[in-house]
Amino acid sequence: MPTKKVDKNLYYVFGLVGIIFALFYACHAGRYAYQHSDAGVFAGLINAFSHMTQNPLDIFPLSQYTVQAIGIIGAAALFVFLFVKSDKEKTKGMMPGKESGSAKWYTDMDDFNKKYSDPKGSKEHNGPNNAILSQDVFLNMDTRTTRFNNNVLVIGGSGSGKSRFYVKPNILQANSNYVITDPAGELLISTGKFLESQGYEIKIFNLVEMAKSYCYNPFNYIRDDEGVLTMIDCLITNTTPPNTKGGDQFWVKSETALLQALCFYLVKYRPKEEQNFHQVMRLLRAAEIDENNPDKHSRLDDLFERVRLQDPDSIAYKQYMTFKMGAGKTLKSILISCAVRLTVFNLPQISALTSVDTIDLASMSTGKKALFVITPQASDTYNFLVSMLYSQLFETLYHEGNVRAQTQGTSMLERDIRFLLDEFVNIGQIPAFTKKLATMRKYGISCAVIIQNIAQLKPLYEDWETIIGNCDSILFLGGHEYSTLEYLSNILGITTITVRNSSRSRGKSNNSSQSWNRSQRKLLNPDELGNIDNKMCVIKIRSLDPFMTPKYDYPKHPNYKFTGDADPKNEYVNTLNNNKPPNSAEALLRAEETKRRIAKRSNESILKKDKLYSEPIPFSVFVNTFNVQNAEALFDRFSFVETYNLNVAPEISRAAEKTVIKRVTSAVARENIERAIETTKTESDKLQNNNKPNPVINDKRTERSSLAENIAEVSPEEVKESMKNWAFD
Repeated sequence: MPTKKVDKNLYYVFGLVGIIFALFYACHAGRYAYQHSDAGVFAGLINAFSHMTQNPLDIFPLSQYTVQAIGIIGAAALFVFLFVKSDKEKTKGMMPGKESGSAKWYTDMDDFNKKYSDPKGSKEHNGPNNAILSQDVFLNMDTRTTRFNNNVLVIGGSGSGKSRFYVKPNILQANSNYVITDPAGELLISTGKFLESQGYEIKIFNLVEMAKSYCYNPFNYIRDDEGVLTMIDCLITNTTPPNTKGGDQFWVKSETALLQALCFYLVKYRPKEEQNFHQVMRLLRAAEIDENNPDKHSRLDDLFERVRLQDPDSIAYKQYMTFKMGAGKTLKSILISCAVRLTVFNLPQISALTSVDTIDLASMSTGKKALFVITPQASDTYNFLVSMLYSQLFETLYHEGNVRAQTQGTSMLERDIRFLLDEFVNIGQIPAFTKKLATMRKYGISCAVIIQNIAQLKPLYEDWETIIGNCDSILFLGGHEYSTLEYLSNILGITTITVRNSSRSRGKSNNSSQSWNRSQRKLLNPDELGNIDNKMCVIKIRSLDPFMTPKYDYPKHPNYKFTGDADPKNEYVNTLNNNKPPNSAEALLRAEETKRRIAKRSNESILKKDKLYSEPIPFSVFVNTFNVQNAEALFDRFSFVETYNLNVAPEISRAAEKTVIKRVTSAVARENIERAIETTKTESDKLQNNNKPNPVINDKRTERSSLAENIAEVSPEEVKESMKNWAFD
C-alpha cells in the first residue's frame, strides 16, 4: 500500500473532543433531570441526546444533577479504561494481532523524515545531503546520523527505470563525487554538462570510442607486491571462461605464474614509462620454446638470468622459474595460451589506452570529480579493464584514506564517493568486492549495486548473499524472475490476518454460522510482488518496515531542467581525442578556458578558488606529464595567481607561456610573490639613490632574473628546484 503521512497529534485532538462532548452531554443530562426532578439523573442520561438536539444551548443553571451525571459518565469511562488495561495485561506477551507475524508497511513518513532524512528533525526531506530512493523516501547520507551504510541494491528488469528513477536523480543531487558505470554513454550525455556547471571535473573511461577516453595504465597504481598479484588475479579471473573445468586450471595457474614474472620484472627493474601491458606483450614475444632443444635459451631466458645475477631472491625470477618447471611442449602451449589471453593489448587502440595514465584515479578523492565508465552493450570483450579499474580505484581510495588516518586522524576521504554501478554483472568480477563493500563505509565510500535480478549475481559471486547483506537498502523497481521475487517476498516478512469462515447447511433448518480466526500470509506473495503497479516500487531498509511508494518522478527534480533529457542544448559533448598528437598550447588554453568558465559561473574571482584544489604538484612533473587529455586533470590540482611573464621550456609554444606561469606559481602563496616583487623594486630604488647604474632598468633580462631569484627565495623547495630549468627573455 502507498505510504501516507500520519500525525499522532490527531489522536490527542480526538481525545480532547471526546472529553468536551462527554461534559456537554452530562450538562444536558443534568438539565433534563433538573427540569424533571421526579425522573432522576438516569432518566436525564437516557434523554440527554434528544434534549441536546432540541435545545443545544439549554444547559444552565448547573445543578447537583449535572455533577451526578458527570460522575456517572466519568465512572463509566474509568471502568472501560481499567477493563481495557486489564485485558492488555492478560494478553501481555501474547502479541495479539501478531501471532503469526508482524510485518507491515511503513506509513508514518513524517516520523521517517525526522529521523532519517536531511534536514534531521524536519518533516520535510529537502536537504542537500539526501540519497533518493523514491518519491517519498530520501535517506540522509550522513551515516553517523542514520546508523545505516549508504550501499543500495537496486533490482529492476529491463525497462523498469533503473537509470531514470534512480541513477539520474541521484546524479542531480550533486552531493558527492561519482563513479558511474554508463552503458553506451547515455548518462554522460544527459548529466555531464550539469555536473560541469556545478564545478565538477568530468573524467571519462570510454570503451566504446576509445579515442575519446582518458588513458588508464593499471601499472600506474601498483604500490607494492600485492598490487601486482591483485592486478593479475583480476585479469585472469575476468578473461577465463566461466565453464573452465578443473583440468584446465593447470593452464590458468601456469599463465598466472608467467604473467607475475613479467609484471614483477617491469615494476622492479624497468623505468616507469616502460611499465605497461604493451611491454608485457613485447616480453612475451621474446620467449621462444624449442621442443626439440629444451636447453636452447631465448632472449627472455637471458633477461631473467641477468635478473638472477643481480638479485637472486627476486620474486620476478622465482615466478619465472615456476613457469619453466614444465616440459618444452607444455611451456609452448602455456606461452600460446597466455598470448591469446592478452591479444587485446596488441590492438592499437587498447595499447594506446593502457600505455600511459591520464585518468589519475588518486585525484577522485579530492575536489569535485565525476568518472563515467562507458561500456559497450553488445560485447564484454574489454570489460575486464573495467573490473581492473574498479579494483585499483578501490585500493587507491583505501590507501588515500589510510594516509589521511595517519596524518589527519580520520580515514574519511575529503569528499564522499558514490559508485553507481549500473548493469553491475556486466563489468566482470571485482576481486574481494564483498570485503570492500563491508568496509568502505569508514572511508565515506558507498556502492549502488544495480542488477536486473538476483539470478544474474549468483554465478558471478559465490558469496552473493553477502553482497545483499552488506546493502542496508534494497530498492525493487519491478521484474518477474521468480527466484528474485521469492527472495524479496521472504525478506518483506509474514503478517497476521483475520480469516472469516462461513458455513451453511442445506435443508429445512437452513442454518448458517460464521467464525473468525487468526492466520498468516506473506506481506506480498511472489506473484503479487511481480504484479505491482509499474509506477510503484518496494523499498526495504535494514531494521525498518518496508515501503511501497511511487518511483521518483525524474522530471520533477529541481535540476532536471539542466539535463540533456530536458533540453538537447544541455547535452554533454565529449571532445577528447587520443589520436591527436599532444599540443601543449592547445591543452593549456583549453584548461584556461574551463577554469575561467567555472570562476565566472560561481561569481568568484579565480584567486579565491584555491579551496577547490588539492595540493600543487612540482612544476617539473607538470611540464613533463601534461598533454591534451590530462591537462585539465592536472590543473584541477593547481590554482594560480598573476606574475611576470617568464619564459619556460623552449618546446612549449609562446601562446601557452602565460597560461603555464599562472599555474606554476600556484605552488607559491600570493603574498610571497608580492613580497618578491617588492624586494626587487626596493633593490632598484637603492641603486638609483646611490647613483649607480640600474641593471633592473637597463636590462630587462636582469630584472626578470632578479625577480625569479626573489620568488625562489620565498618558495617551497619543490618550486625552487623546478625554477632552475626556467629560461628568461
